[in-house]
Amino acid sequence: MSDRIPMPRIAIVATALLAVLAVLAIVVANAPANWLALYVAHQTQGVVSLADAQGTIWSGSAVVALGAPTANGNNPQPEQLALPGRVIWTLQMSGMLAPVLHLTHDGVLLQPLTARYVDGGLTLDAGSATLPASLLRLVGAPLNTLLPEGRCELRWNGLRVDGQGPPTGEGTLRIGGFALALSSVRPLGDYLVTWSSSASGLAWQIATERGPLALQGNGSLAGSRMQVRVVARAAADASAAVVAQLGPLLDLVGRRGSDEAVIVVGS
Repeated sequence: MSDRIPMPRIAIVATALLAVLAVLAIVVANAPANWLALYVAHQTQGVVSLADAQGTIWSGSAVVALGAPTANGNNPQPEQLALPGRVIWTLQMSGMLAPVLHLTHDGVLLQPLTARYVDGGLTLDAGSATLPASLLRLVGAPLNTLLPEGRCELRWNGLRVDGQGPPTGEGTLRIGGFALALSSVRPLGDYLVTWSSSASGLAWQIATERGPLALQGNGSLAGSRMQVRVVARAAADASAAVVAQLGPLLDLVGRRGSDEAVIVVGS
């Protein structure tokens, strides 16, 4: 007896395989944008979310929402703040099937941004963005209750995000026209935050560029563990009237010394 498969049966099997491949191709080509949203949320541990995702993973748009890191899932629904407008993306496959993501975001990204999937993580090219100072509420106490206002310009010299550790990179955050809803002194000043990160976490320093409220300090972020120490005081050239107006704010934001308040988060 021959073990050879009759030709009609081979044709049926081949046709079935082609049909399966065609279905898979259609599914991949029309993969919903939510798949990308789930991936981004997983890779950033929920710090970045794509809300109201529309289109496909290859071409779509969404509202970007930012949230604070969570501690081992103890806070499954942390506060998230949405950025104005929508991010628009196109996803392409480069050599060796490595995905390349092209992003534009009017009013936030100052130029188009490219993200690449490399060795299990996302690598972002150098770029810059303008952000509302209200996002500083996500840092935690005391800013989460003081309702910060102003404008922020974030710049980075390359950034990598993966699921094995904190983001790595370096850059600056310039905070201009900073004000607090509970302070009658407006604005309080302009500040420059320089930050860098490594496998152990992110470290930053803040310095005052100008303004009646002088801030100086540093901090770190490793996973969900945050450490902050900032000294706030009236600037040396502030008038006596402004110094008096800043008094209640300094009493509110930290441990009060003779002429300064020390803001400490973590140990």
